[in-house]
Amino acid sequence: MAIKQRNIVVCILLQFVTCGIYGIYWVIMLAKDAVSVKDPADNAILEIVLMLFLPFLGFFLAEKKLAEGCAAKGIAHEDRSIIYLILGLVGLTIVNYCMMQNDLNIGTSEIISTLVYKNGKVMGKPRDEKEA
Repeated sequence: MAIKQRNIVVCILLQFVTCGIYGIYWVIMLAKDAVSVKDPADNAILEIVLMLFLPFLGFFLAEKKLAEGCAAKGIAHEDRSIIYLILGLVGLTIVNYCMMQNDLNIGTSEIISTLVYKNGKVMGKPRDEKEA
């Protein structure tokens, strides 16, 4: 599960400059990243298709899986699926893109720090931990 941090402003600009082509790529990556938190083996096809054609429902489902995955891993994350649903219904899908990318950017550091410890063994050091 390698979630890439993306600059939201650059993503929005690329979406406009490429006349929406980058937006399709961005949706695919958002869906895969959000769903992979709960189940890395899930290919997120349902969420991708829904995010492209019924964005309010796609973002709702992806956020549900992201929240469930974070809860299962003990990562603090507020379930905003209803907000995604409402914003999608009123046509503010670009706000959904930004909110989900922000959640993934914030959660990436927390997810990485939870992967540092596995089966009670230290697999590596968190980035903010200083050498003694």
